[in-house]
Amino acid sequence: WHPEFFQRLYAALNVPEDIREFGKVYTPVEIASYILTELGYGSRRALSSCLLDPAAGCGIFVLEAGRRIIQAAGRGSETRDLVTANLAGLDNDLTAVCLTKIGLGLLLSREGHKLTAETNFQIHFTDTLDSPREELFPAERGVGSDIKLQRGRYEEGFDFVVGNPPY
Repeated sequence: WHPEFFQRLYAALNVPEDIREFGKVYTPVEIASYILTELGYGSRRALSSCLLDPAAGCGIFVLEAGRRIIQAAGRGSETRDLVTANLAGLDNDLTAVCLTKIGLGLLLSREGHKLTAETNFQIHFTDTLDSPREELFPAERGVGSDIKLQRGRYEEGFDFVVGNPPY
């Protein structure tokens, strides 16, 4: 399988009018790979850096970053933990969020890494541009708010923030 499979699947699940109306533009994997390379997100940096895509869509940047982590870490038991701890994505489309999580799972499984019920990819359904409203609605407190407010495990922020370039 190829990461762009999820973009094609997502496009097939949406009518063209919705794609245009909501400004859904997808980055080819070659461009995502080029951007990550130019930023210095290579094998050594991939193992020790946290990356965020604040408008992850179907996860082309997150999947490419995950591929680089797996390539650098190999088949060690810590590889799955590096992928789940060092990659984060936000998107306001639940279908895209689910496809990104499936993609990360397939990427790890294809390389022989076992997923468990506790495997929790940090890809979250939230609107990056909305302010967390947890003061008004405490039930909304979650990881998406933690990322936006740089709280908890995200207090130090991210080493890389990447996303779809303007076309």
